[in-house]
Amino acid sequence: MSGIFILLNFLLLLSSYVTALRFSGKSPFSEKLVATFLVFVSQITFTILFLGVVVRNLDFPFIIILNSVISLAILAIFKKQTKEALPDFFSECRETFSYLIGSRDYFLYFLILLFSVQAIILLIKIYFLPPHVWDVFAYHLHPVMEWVQKSMIPTSIDTPVIRLNRNPLGSKFFHFWIVKFAQDLTWVELPQFIAGLLVTLTSYAMMLKMEIKKNIALRYAILIYFIPL
Repeated sequence: MSGIFILLNFLLLLSSYVTALRFSGKSPFSEKLVATFLVFVSQITFTILFLGVVVRNLDFPFIIILNSVISLAILAIFKKQTKEALPDFFSECRETFSYLIGSRDYFLYFLILLFSVQAIILLIKIYFLPPHVWDVFAYHLHPVMEWVQKSMIPTSIDTPVIRLNRNPLGSKFFHFWIVKFAQDLTWVELPQFIAGLLVTLTSYAMMLKMEIKKNIALRYAILIYFIPL
């Protein structure tokens, strides 16, 4: 199932990047990456809501088929961008790497090193340590596990904890996406890690909009990642 999950995510990310190219093709690379993630999460949210509430079946075949159909349809509709997607992505990566090397900004290199070490430590903690924050056990994970067990999204959860039925679902769809395919809680906190990366990327993109130099913008964006929330 892990192989199918990787392939399905690749297909979704590819179609999301194609969509980003179609509607923001001349934007900076950072903006295209932010748009890609937003389209990716939007598709996951829509398909889980549709299958869980309307179809009332969140079994693997339904999730895989519906998401594959949507992504393949996007690739077929935006043929021009589909052909350009991978070359554009790798070209943007090369340009970004070349800029970083050419900037000779050693303080930025130091921040990137700290950022990398922190990211690796967090991934190790996510993998080896179980969720341990009280609100996760109180109300955050309950809806996700309810959906997994019932293979549908009930209109309400029978529980004395009222906030379980009144809290916004938000990132719970992404949590469900991870838990459903992993079939355990090993990577259940991965969405928070990805959200942290998105905050950094979005901050960088916004600073470029304000015409701040790339290396300075990247410095501050990385520092934002270290702000405790």
